[in-house]
Amino acid sequence: MPKTAPDAVTISGLCLHRIRRADRYGHSISLAIDGPRVPALESVETGGDQCDWPPSPPLADWQCESRAGGSVLLAVGTAGRTHWSASIELWRNGTAQFDVAARVAGAPGFLGAHYRLLRPGATLVAPGRLDLGGGWRLTCDDATTRVRLDEPAGIAIIEPSPAVENAWPQTIRWRYRIELAASAC
Repeated sequence: MPKTAPDAVTISGLCLHRIRRADRYGHSISLAIDGPRVPALESVETGGDQCDWPPSPPLADWQCESRAGGSVLLAVGTAGRTHWSASIELWRNGTAQFDVAARVAGAPGFLGAHYRLLRPGATLVAPGRLDLGGGWRLTCDDATTRVRLDEPAGIAIIEPSPAVENAWPQTIRWRYRIELAASAC
């Protein structure tokens, strides 16, 4: 049975911290790099309830379920006329699998997620992969999701493919994971 999500879930070398920010939650991710876990990524939330297209999904309600292979965090939220949902699976091998969707009523502004890079050394290897250092990487799960790097701002931006024109309403989905390179499936 789902229960309110804890403020932090730690599995192996990865820890996801839930952070309350005004009317929603953000999160940060700490990774074990050469020893103890260090903060590596933090979601960017701005705009509050006045922003229809926030830089990261506006997740206001989080629930947690324990599973045989780890934990699952389920989250939902809204901004404007758009509804967001996210499933974050934290596997015992230290992988965090993100599956995010937005149900949009009309042509969307920005959809995706912005992460502030909290340590130097992230390298964009391909449109679908960002090496985070210490053997950790952020990998997009399919060709419909990409990651890009805004180096001057120190921001990683994960985006789904553009919406299908004139097909409203529609659900737009993007999937990515954070894992140790040796954990790749």
